[in-house]
Amino acid sequence: MLVKALAYRSPEDRLPGTGTAMDPAPGLNRMTMHAFCETAETSAWGRALASRASHGTAIATQDEIKAVEAEGPKAVKAVSTAAADFMEWANKEKVSAQKIKLTLGAMGVAMGNKHLKTVVASLSDSQITMLRGKLDAAA
Repeated sequence: MLVKALAYRSPEDRLPGTGTAMDPAPGLNRMTMHAFCETAETSAWGRALASRASHGTAIATQDEIKAVEAEGPKAVKAVSTAAADFMEWANKEKVSAQKIKLTLGAMGVAMGNKHLKTVVASLSDSQITMLRGKLDAAA
């Protein structure tokens, strides 16, 4: 089920915040099995509100930005072999990012606003093995 939400500041607002979310019907776990519509709707609302907040308003203060800049560049963490192998496999098998994200969600892995590669790189080897197994089983 695909849901799109719009967040207006006023009835005259010409640029509402938008948010979309998709949940499979029926849901993939006990919590969403019968509430897939509500789950997608709530996610879409949150995304619409978050996108509305980022239009023309400050997300971080100047002090917060200066503090991060003062820390300097952070070392890049090497991606595990398991994560690199998984991403290579997913590209080769043409597994959609949406399917991977839905499976991660069903596993209880929160994506937030992170890129898929970042989330996969943060998984343990056993979580990556479980993710690939679930995607293989769904194919």
